Amino acid sequence: MILTTVCYMKREQQTLMLHRIKQKDVITGGKWSGVGGKFEEGESAEDCVKREIFEETGLVAHSLKLHGFVSFPGLYYGQDEGMFVYTCDDFSGVIHECDEGVLKWIDDDKILTLPMWQGDYHFFDWIKDGRFHSAKIVYENDQVIEYQPLSKETIEKIISKKQPNSSNKLHSLIQKEKNPTLSHILKQMS
Repeated sequence: MILTTVCYMKREQQTLMLHRIKQKDVITGGKWSGVGGKFEEGESAEDCVKREIFEETGLVAHSLKLHGFVSFPGLYYGQDEGMFVYTCDDFSGVIHECDEGVLKWIDDDKILTLPMWQGDYHFFDWIKDGRFHSAKIVYENDQVIEYQPLSKETIEKIISKKQPNSSNKLHSLIQKEKNPTLSHILKQMS
């Protein structure tokens, strides 16, 4: 399983979105999304998202809020992808040009009009209600064919299905996570 992060940077009723138009050969090409990307070796989810925020925007995230975890079976060139979904409204720095696309502050009431992955629209509901969410989203030809909320046990099964001992990887990830609420939240899931 490929592990990734996405973060929606927030300010004054706006969200920083990335129109991924500069890399035509990638799976996200042409769509709008938050900033984020794949884990590097040894990173926690928070390490990954902070690095990706800085690389893609030039901004330094000071604190993050974790809203959920989503699995996408077979999405990443046939591999399963697991994604941690964050927001950040405590950051500093100056936005720079991004080599993956165009960054733009979008009014929150216009976000849902942007062309995004269909499953991403769920994340904005997650952000609004303030609870931790977990789901499996299955795509076929860029269309969502299944949206299913998940339990902690199901997350571990999905991860371990593709990687032996990877439920240990999830537990290790939880232990390394600098956001102390992640471990508590996942333990509370049923």
